[in-house]
Amino acid sequence: MKVNILTGNMELANSLIRHLRYVMGIEEDRIHRLIFGKEHILSKEILDADFWIAEAWNPLEPENPEGFRTLMKLSGRAKCLILFLFMPSGFPPDGSFWCKIPCNGFKQKIKKAMESAPPDQKDYQALVEMWPELAYDPTKHAHH
Repeated sequence: MKVNILTGNMELANSLIRHLRYVMGIEEDRIHRLIFGKEHILSKEILDADFWIAEAWNPLEPENPEGFRTLMKLSGRAKCLILFLFMPSGFPPDGSFWCKIPCNGFKQKIKKAMESAPPDQKDYQALVEMWPELAYDPTKHAHH
């Protein structure tokens, strides 16, 4: 199994790698780390990962749901788990392909997401309807 981790900081990425390695039994050489704001060449090999874990919002740009947007582009093709560090009132803290962290039963949450079908466009759109800011794309809102 190939896993991509997309986060805003190295500490969270390393923590997730340790969890995947020591708790889930995934070899470290099967895990690829991507950090927001760093230049990454998204090769076919990286895009063809079996599973993605992504922090929804870029912590360096708090209004930029970069991780959410990235996974939404892979809808229907990529199994994933989206991590939220905060949520608005009334937003479900846990779903089939997302959770608020820290999360009780994180191992089971990852396992269930790995075994589920990839979320499709309707699944992502349902989240956007509950939290419209998830649709924000800074490249489409640039001021000139």
